[in-house]
Amino acid sequence: DMKWGTAQPMTYRDQELGMIRLRAFGTYSMRVGDPQLFVNQVVGSRGAFTTGAIEEFLRSIVLTEFNDLLGSLQTSILDIQGMSGEIATATRNALTDDFQRLGLQLTSFQISAITPPEEVQERIDERSGMAALGDMRTYMQYKTAQAIGDAANNPGGGGDAAATGVGLGAGLGMGQAMAQSMRDALATPAQPATAPTVTCPKCQATVAAGARFCTNCGTQLQAPGGIVCPKCDTENAAGAKFCTNCGTNLSGEE
Repeated sequence: DMKWGTAQPMTYRDQELGMIRLRAFGTYSMRVGDPQLFVNQVVGSRGAFTTGAIEEFLRSIVLTEFNDLLGSLQTSILDIQGMSGEIATATRNALTDDFQRLGLQLTSFQISAITPPEEVQERIDERSGMAALGDMRTYMQYKTAQAIGDAANNPGGGGDAAATGVGLGAGLGMGQAMAQSMRDALATPAQPATAPTVTCPKCQATVAAGARFCTNCGTQLQAPGGIVCPKCDTENAAGAKFCTNCGTNLSGEE
């Protein structure tokens, strides 16, 4: 088997992450099908006399076809990593004609891995974590637990991690308290102001202050200038507690 791979990460337009860089490597097998054609095309015209020079020349052909195919997929790296078999088959089909023109027969082609650099992998992990966790509240809980776990696994440097976890937990608690306060404020209707009332001196019913007659028994409660006694119909001054004529209690108090 002969090895192929990207010497430098290649640029790929990811549908979700934008422009990212990928590495890929694998193996392939071939044999000389037409020795004369091979000598003419590879050795004679290109001067590739050593095995290393021939391998480098073939590797460049493999990478060209692989890059063209990968660029036409227009999908996400999350999907590409599960499509290695399909991509390998398509690349082999594309390479078959290229190798035949050189007098070679491609017998196998495999992709061992398609991987992003470490910084891109971190972005993928972060994005996947957000999508799986669903909302910021759960995400903050996850980050808090992660920081506390890091502190437990690293006793010597756990202070900073623990402090980070506490800080995240405090921020989460404050956010929850504020959200709860807003929900309570919206859920609790404003209580109307209690209107002042008076008691009817005859039937003891509660009547709105300023009413001229009792809404329960019809007794006249207040004359234009004061209070009418329900027993003798004498008009008394406003605020009088007893009738000036017969002494009847006008306030409704015992």
